[in-house]
Amino acid sequence: MKKQLIKLSVALTLILSVSSCAFHTGMIQGSAILQSNNFVYVKRDVSGTAAANYFLGLGGLGKDELVSEAKKDLITKNKIKDNQTLVNITVGVKQTMVFPLVFTNRYTMTADVVEYK
Repeated sequence: MKKQLIKLSVALTLILSVSSCAFHTGMIQGSAILQSNNFVYVKRDVSGTAAANYFLGLGGLGKDELVSEAKKDLITKNKIKDNQTLVNITVGVKQTMVFPLVFTNRYTMTADVVEYK
């Protein structure tokens, strides 16, 4: 019984030590061309987030849905006007252990807003 408790403690320690890692994944290409001097930056580092919880890897939304929800949140928080567009778009992903066997995936989409002259 004592050996099982030690093994469980070691396993939980290992799991906790590798959780909460953040990483950048994927690439999003925009259609905005910023090669000439015909634009100005309106806002920098605007962001939107989406999160889902998983128990034993089950539940929550999939990767594509979370990216879509993060984009919707970004656009809702930062109204884009005529002649404006999002550029330098990145998606960050962070997985966090909330409780043993329960994880949260948080997707954050960041971008800059430019306005064409």
